[in-house]
Amino acid sequence: MPQRIDELSRTYQVSDSGRVGLEIPAEAYASGTVSIQDVASNLIRPLHCTAMYKEPGPGQKYWEREFSLYFTLMHAAGIKVDPAEFPVQPRLLTPAETEKIMNDYADCELEGA
Repeated sequence: MPQRIDELSRTYQVSDSGRVGLEIPAEAYASGTVSIQDVASNLIRPLHCTAMYKEPGPGQKYWEREFSLYFTLMHAAGIKVDPAEFPVQPRLLTPAETEKIMNDYADCELEGA
């Protein structure tokens, strides 16, 4: 888990792996709530990695890993997610696989070491 969660803006991005950037959707300001799905997707996304902002962006392996992390986190929270919603087929990860991917992301190894 991160040491700190910061709200992202057009002028602020997280810069180290101990922080997670939270992108708050505009509708959340009106409703006063941020969905668990939005929080979950932000918790797993390695926005401190410069490769996330460079063209052409992360490769296919990254997206397979990210969607599987999200799918696994939602499953652990008891929230049903339809795998058909993803452009890449997610799979339920083991705790060891989850830890490996999160450690890779901390080191900006987006597609695995």
